[in-house]
Amino acid sequence: LIHTNGVESMESCFRECHKIKNIPLFDTSNIVNLDAAFSNCFRLETIPPFNVSKVTNMSYAFSSCYVLKTIPELDTGKVENFKRTFDRCFRLISLPKLDFKSANNISSIFVTYTTNTELTTLGGFENLGQAYLETQRAHFVDYTLELQYLTKLTEQSLINVLTNVYDIASKGVETQQIILGADNLAKLTSEEGQQALARATNYGWTIS
Repeated sequence: LIHTNGVESMESCFRECHKIKNIPLFDTSNIVNLDAAFSNCFRLETIPPFNVSKVTNMSYAFSSCYVLKTIPELDTGKVENFKRTFDRCFRLISLPKLDFKSANNISSIFVTYTTNTELTTLGGFENLGQAYLETQRAHFVDYTLELQYLTKLTEQSLINVLTNVYDIASKGVETQQIILGADNLAKLTSEEGQQALARATNYGWTIS
């Protein structure tokens, strides 16, 4: 355990540490900023179960961690910025359910610009949209969830995503987007899948 008492920011702390495969457990109980903390750690394979309960910014946190395979359970309830958090994590296999109740920027969170990705399992993003503003325009890029590059996702993973979104329509938020892509849309063939799709649509989301 490496103690970082009083430290509030790990911005770019390990950025471009190309040789690191594993990160030791840090005392991160006071950290609020993980912006680009591990970005471009090309050989990083695992991370420990960090305490991120105070973190508000995880933008680019794991961007370009090409061989990172899993993410542990994380308390992301206060995170507002998830921009490109998992961008180009080509070998990421699974993500647990993450709390998105405070998220107001999820722009390009999974954008890889290639379908050569391994992510198959998503636990969902609980209360995605709860923090969205009623004054923001429809189909706002920072509010858009893009999953079209993740063509190996299971139907259950897609159901997990659709059934955990917040009812933004009842809140008065303009319609926002979840872009699944044709490959993922075609997987929603079960009754549960169709119900999840209808539910998200009724909650004010455009699914494409």
